[in-house]
Amino acid sequence: MSSYIVLARKWRPQRFEEVAGQTHVTRTLQNALKNNRLAHALLFCGARGVGKTTVARILARAINCPNKAADFNPCNTCDICREIITGASVDIIEIDGASNRGIDEIRQIRENIKFYPARTKFKVYIIDEVHMLTKEAFNALLKTLEEPPSHIYFIMATTEPQKIPQTILSRCQRYDFRKLTLKELTLHLKNIVQKEGMEITDAAITIIAREAGGSVRDSMSILDKVIAFGGALNENDVCDVLGISGFALVREIGLAILNRDIAAAMGVLEKLDSFGVDYNKFLNDLIMLFRDLTIIKRIGHKESLELVDMYPEEVEELFQKIQDISPNHLLLLLTQIMDGIKEISRSPLPKISLEILIIKLCSLEELVSVDELIKKMENMPQGAREISYINQREIKQKKDFSGEIVENKKKPDISENLHTAQSKKDTKKDETFEEPAREPGLRDFINFLRRDNPLIASILMREDIISFAGDGFLEVRPEKDFTADFLTDRENQEKIEEIARKFFKKDIKIRLVNQTSENKEVLSGVTPEISYTNDKIKEAALNDPFVLKAIEVFGAKVLRVEKIENNPENSYIEDHTE
Repeated sequence: MSSYIVLARKWRPQRFEEVAGQTHVTRTLQNALKNNRLAHALLFCGARGVGKTTVARILARAINCPNKAADFNPCNTCDICREIITGASVDIIEIDGASNRGIDEIRQIRENIKFYPARTKFKVYIIDEVHMLTKEAFNALLKTLEEPPSHIYFIMATTEPQKIPQTILSRCQRYDFRKLTLKELTLHLKNIVQKEGMEITDAAITIIAREAGGSVRDSMSILDKVIAFGGALNENDVCDVLGISGFALVREIGLAILNRDIAAAMGVLEKLDSFGVDYNKFLNDLIMLFRDLTIIKRIGHKESLELVDMYPEEVEELFQKIQDISPNHLLLLLTQIMDGIKEISRSPLPKISLEILIIKLCSLEELVSVDELIKKMENMPQGAREISYINQREIKQKKDFSGEIVENKKKPDISENLHTAQSKKDTKKDETFEEPAREPGLRDFINFLRRDNPLIASILMREDIISFAGDGFLEVRPEKDFTADFLTDRENQEKIEEIARKFFKKDIKIRLVNQTSENKEVLSGVTPEISYTNDKIKEAALNDPFVLKAIEVFGAKVLRVEKIENNPENSYIEDHTE
């Protein structure tokens, strides 16, 4: 029995136009050959299985073929073309960058390029996975790439161009190969199936193309596996062979989630479990579905055809089904699935975790954006808005002794509110009423004081210490001895009065009130004799705002508080340590 040639090798393209999905590359290369403007160093970048090495081999034959066609395709029949196709040509050297990545291999190349080709016109080096070369090997290749001999061409291929040094990239002409779309790959597979004489439905081919993810080689490998199953193949056969759920089931459970139909969603999960589907693979497919739905909803079904892996008919059908779904809700579902896949991968019971996730997704309420709420309020009738505002003011909340909130039992009279709202509306038509500006209060003064003098503000922060007397006086009721000592100092009073004058734009005087007296005895501006004890001194020092701030900033600790006897203001000192 002769060895089997896999489809990827059997149907490898031999001409530029046979390369699927890379017209932007093949056409550029053909025109470069036609105009004799082909660069001596080429870099082919792209995902796996999209035709980089295939195009490099076709180009190597096109450069050397003596019987090339008018479109600069190789003839593939001459001796030189046959030698290159079979790999027998000594002038076309293919190097695997992963296994020949050292500086010694590059030195060998530098020595060999001095010699002219044996049979062909040009010697071509095809270096695959060139990003695997070491830094030293790249450096050894720099001069050769910049000024190679006239009979040398370098064609390098890589899946990771970001790993190639910039000095190499600047010396090469770069071509980017793209992944094939679902439509392009499906058409290519149908052509191969027709040549092979196999019976396989279009739906089955679509599943293969979708599983390949834009890679021609991957699609060929999957097709090889499916064909080995034998007989006429349909969509279910392909899903059984590959152990996948199929797009139909993914779409079915996706629509069940959008419709909040938990029963339907759980029924699909049972089907998946009976098929033995990999849950992670299923969730990846579900993520891609909601990603496509989000894009379709955001930019429209016609504009999204190039961005989603679906046929136009499928896009149109799904677009109609998500008409009443907001894009924010789709985005929320997508993020929830992405978070759930992490938990399921770590769960000892992945099926239960998946069921919990699906129930959670079906139970999510749709989000309403602030803009939509504003629009709804703007679209309400004017009278309804005023009634709503009046009703909200009528509903008062009280707290009983148990701490529970009790609503006012009196129900608002809607007709009366409507009459009141209408009368207010009519009044506004006749006269323009301007609400008077609010007088600045103590809280505003304290905030102003905090910027001007933080120490005084920290003492007067509590509203039960300071209040308006109503006759141009600020009444201050010091609570502690240190506070009283500070506020009875005339210099400090003058500071407060000056700041108050700037803020209130009028003369304000400080009046100290003794809080212990029932008749609120007014203290004089002279500092009274205050009896200090050691405990009171320590308490006042430890509660000083500056001391507290210093402890917080420096992480310090108060070791000792001492009273300075010869200081008339009974000052204190503290020793801190780091």
